[in-house]
Amino acid sequence: MVGGKLLVNPSDLSRFLAKLQSHPLPQKILGQPLLREKRFWAAAAGSLLLATLLVFWIGRTLRHREMQRVLNAQEAFHSPPLGIMFPQVAPDTPAHRDLLAAGERRQYWVVQPRAGESGRLEIRVTDAGRRFFSPVGSQILATFGAGRREVTRVLRVEEFNPTRRIRFRYRWTELHPAMSVLGEAAPDAAQEYEGEALASFENQRWRIVHWTTPHEEAVARFRELGSPASRGP
Repeated sequence: MVGGKLLVNPSDLSRFLAKLQSHPLPQKILGQPLLREKRFWAAAAGSLLLATLLVFWIGRTLRHREMQRVLNAQEAFHSPPLGIMFPQVAPDTPAHRDLLAAGERRQYWVVQPRAGESGRLEIRVTDAGRRFFSPVGSQILATFGAGRREVTRVLRVEEFNPTRRIRFRYRWTELHPAMSVLGEAAPDAAQEYEGEALASFENQRWRIVHWTTPHEEAVARFRELGSPASRGP
């Protein structure tokens, strides 16, 4: 303003400001802080997600390693007895003959029809078989350990406070030769197998209270020789 008069026409000033606002350069300049803010929050969200995944992975790894250690420390798991027990007299069925065939081939016992009892088998332990199997009353018991095994990897841990269900892989590091009595179900030291276990938190520590593997399933078949369902009428 000079001498009470404006040097710039208000209408010209309005048109200039309008052009300035629509020009790409001011928009770029004004938009930089907002752009930087968006990038910051995107980076922060990514970092938070990464940190969350890292914490989850560390927790999962620690649980898996802990359960692997607990399983391998369980004496009855890593050095199990064979656990075979079956009656000296059993029903004569194709399934039972097939189950007893491996032991008969290795001359651990002799299987023959029971005299005077139709449809019944009698199993007699041989002198060679007495090194590993012992007749006790009406039963036949395995008297040797199956071998040694170790958990190589824990696949999954499910939490059911105060218990955990564990899925794992294991392998045999030692096998007793008489394990061949299991026939096709006998384990192979060159292979890995899967199993499941149940752990319980007691007295400030984890303890394995139950496990199931192909070995236990194979042994259980012998127990069925003396089960009521296998005796028939």
